[in-house]
Amino acid sequence: MPHQVDPAILSELESEDGEGNAKRMFCPEEDCAGIILLMEIHYNTHPLILAYSAPTKEGIWEWAVKQMYQYCKSCDLAALWAYLWGNWYQPRRWEIWVHSVVDEISRLCTTMIMESQ
Repeated sequence: MPHQVDPAILSELESEDGEGNAKRMFCPEEDCAGIILLMEIHYNTHPLILAYSAPTKEGIWEWAVKQMYQYCKSCDLAALWAYLWGNWYQPRRWEIWVHSVVDEISRLCTTMIMESQ
């Protein structure tokens, strides 16, 4: 992914309040791999590649948002969902990083997928 999510950022502790109070986890380390996997799937999904979502740009976005929201909800990660929505999944941010918003599939990406097999 060009805008790869660093697992360290997801599991980073929130800053102290200046009083030395206990910090809390933004995302537990055990959930980072699942979040990153979902984001990679969402990044590579495209209307020309039939998969698990609707074959439209809008359908892919709705499917991805619902899937990520449900994952965060099932793991009780409300703060993480707020971060993901604000920085990755809201429509203006979504258009910056996913393949599904362009009409064609990048040959470079396709070639790398084929060569990795």
